[in-house]
Amino acid sequence: MKTITTTTPTEATTTEAPAAPTTTLVAAKTAKGSKHLRASEKAARTAAKAKPAKTAGKAKPAKATKATKPATSGTSKKEAILALISRKNGATLEEIMAATGWQKHSVRGAIATMGKTTKIVSSKSEAGARTYKA
Repeated sequence: MKTITTTTPTEATTTEAPAAPTTTLVAAKTAKGSKHLRASEKAARTAAKAKPAKTAGKAKPAKATKATKPATSGTSKKEAILALISRKNGATLEEIMAATGWQKHSVRGAIATMGKTTKIVSSKSEAGARTYKA
C-alpha cells in the first residue's frame, strides 16, 4: 500500500491510498453447465489481453502472383471434340479419347455437358462402337 502525505499550511495529515481493486475471475455456472463471466470480469480480461499498437513503418511483404498459363495451340479440347463430332460420320468414343487423351468416363461426361447446348446424337454400331454426331 502506498502512503500519501498531504501538507497544508495549517495541518499535516497522512492517509493511506485505497488499494487497487483486484479482479478475481469467478465463473458462474448456468443450468446447462457453461461458464459465463460478468461484464466487469470480461472487461478486466480484455484489458489484460490488450496487444500493443502496431507500428505504421512496417511494410507488408509482396504477395506471390499466380503464374499465367502458357499460350495454347489455339484449340481447346472442347473445340476438338466439337470438330470431331461435326464430321459427316461423327466420331467414335475411341477417336475422341485418342484426340483428347481422356478416359472413357471423361469423354462421356464432356459429351453430356456439351449436349445441354448442342444437339448431339449418340448411336451404337453393330460392332459395339459408340458414335457421336452433332
